[in-house]
Amino acid sequence: MRVTNVKGVQVGDSVPVNPKSNHTVGRLVEQKLKEYGHNYNDGKGIDLPDLNTENKVRKTSSKSAHTIGRMTTSDIIDTCWEDSSVRDKILANQNRYEWSDIYCEITDNTVYDFTDPYIEEKLKQGYELGRAEIASGLCGNNTKTYGPVIWQKDKDKEQWQYRITNKGMQEIKGISKQKTFDDLFDFCD
Repeated sequence: MRVTNVKGVQVGDSVPVNPKSNHTVGRLVEQKLKEYGHNYNDGKGIDLPDLNTENKVRKTSSKSAHTIGRMTTSDIIDTCWEDSSVRDKILANQNRYEWSDIYCEITDNTVYDFTDPYIEEKLKQGYELGRAEIASGLCGNNTKTYGPVIWQKDKDKEQWQYRITNKGMQEIKGISKQKTFDDLFDFCD
């Protein structure tokens, strides 16, 4: 199912002045979506399962990598890309909110489709190379950056964040808004 808009939080909606963290705004968005009537998953898995949609909330000025999901060390080692929870999250519809701490409001609400084969191949390659590095035990608290992907270990936990660099996310978002190469040309056998 292709989702183009998730109702309940819109551009111009207010956010708290000087929120203590990004999580404060994220929780506000979750609450508004629940109040609107969405079936919101607070646990492991996709946020809006009925719409196959993952919600992400980010301050407009942020330059840090985008967290897609978390996995334990043993789950990373034991799970190939095709069976991973982060694949499910990133290939779901991406309902991405941005908010301004200057204007204290939601400034963007765009749904992206990252299922383009070129995008998935880049994300898979980063996952698998990072997975091999984590399995080797030689990476400390961060893996190398593989294309747009980096794995970062949560402090004092055997859990890692699968993240996409800010530059990588901008590229992926741009690709997702274009027609795919296959859509532009007809091929003969």
